[in-house]
Amino acid sequence: MDCVVTLILFSMFWKLSTSIQCYKCEPENSAYVHVNTLCSEFDYSDAFKTDCEYSTVCVKKVTSLTLKNGMTVSSVYRGCAPQVLSGDQVKKDGKWYPVKRIYEEYDMGCTEPKDSEKVTKSTVCYCKGSLCNTAASITINVLVLTFITNGLLIVLG
Repeated sequence: MDCVVTLILFSMFWKLSTSIQCYKCEPENSAYVHVNTLCSEFDYSDAFKTDCEYSTVCVKKVTSLTLKNGMTVSSVYRGCAPQVLSGDQVKKDGKWYPVKRIYEEYDMGCTEPKDSEKVTKSTVCYCKGSLCNTAASITINVLVLTFITNGLLIVLG
């Protein structure tokens, strides 16, 4: 029984040992706009998926500004959280070589930095796991895990 549960859990998280995928899109007012990846057109399709070669964490940032007339303007960014410092090097055989070392510096979950001086409000969310940087996929992953666990308890119990 323990072996079956271990194998199922292992197969669910197998991809985490390699690179992950995150949804990637840019706000419309970004200088890095790509025709098919505007967050205003985000639809969970393959066009918005990207491989994160040097990251183990996805990020979603929502920035909003409330105008004087009461209207709120928001922008969204999704992507791979930066985890590599440029300039990292290792000395080998008397020579220095550039390396790409992944640093685990993020706390998972959402934060809303408090700064009374800023007119914009931002919420930044970090998560681990492929395509986790959307609320819908987090909900689906939890539901799938719950159904699998309950199914195993019924079959094995």
